Amino acid sequence: MPMIDVTMLKGALTAQQRTELTEKLTSELLRIEGVDNEASRSIAWVLFHEVEPDSWAVGGKFDDSYVPEGGRFLTVVSVPSGGLHAKGKKDDIARSVHDAFREVLQLPPETGARWAPWVIVNDIPDGNWGAGGSIRHLFEIHSYARSGVAALPQIA
Repeated sequence: MPMIDVTMLKGALTAQQRTELTEKLTSELLRIEGVDNEASRSIAWVLFHEVEPDSWAVGGKFDDSYVPEGGRFLTVVSVPSGGLHAKGKKDDIARSVHDAFREVLQLPPETGARWAPWVIVNDIPDGNWGAGGSIRHLFEIHSYARSGVAALPQIA
């Protein structure tokens, strides 16, 4: 159940690019987590945060002196702790986010000259996710996502 926050400059993506990026990120990250069904999709969110150009400096400058091709993008992927403990899963997330952006923006393969986009993977510990007015523990989240039914169980 990834929660994906994409921070970008205002107007950096068209509506079509947002739609395409949202589907690619959701599908890839659910694939990496190992479950893609109605329930897991109902708790996989993508939020876009637009920043004014004069509010995001790179290398101490507001111009494009240090900005990689494709622009300024920071993607934060938050997932319940334990879902990414298998070797290489965090690398898979970084690679999938990278590939999705480059594909949507129609950029050539990364040359390594300037790294972009940046990705932060947050492994959120148990007891820090809330939904339906209650803290939802990891076993509940994992059970829900694997149930295939998009409705949180009631807590007595």
